[in-house]
Amino acid sequence: LVPNPADDVFILTIDRALTGEVRVMDLAGRVALTVPLAVDRARIPTAGLNAGTYLVEVVDRNG
Repeated sequence: LVPNPADDVFILTIDRALTGEVRVMDLAGRVALTVPLAVDRARIPTAGLNAGTYLVEVVDRNG
């Protein structure tokens, strides 16, 4: 994830191409944001997120 911390957006890059989604969750496990993932990169906007610490989960289309 870059940049960390992020102001407007962060970029997630993974080491292989896949199709699925990226889930951004708060520390209680509530999903705050879901973004489609295609190929090996996702652009994740942070404008709607409150300041804090979040977990990021990558889920491919097969679960």
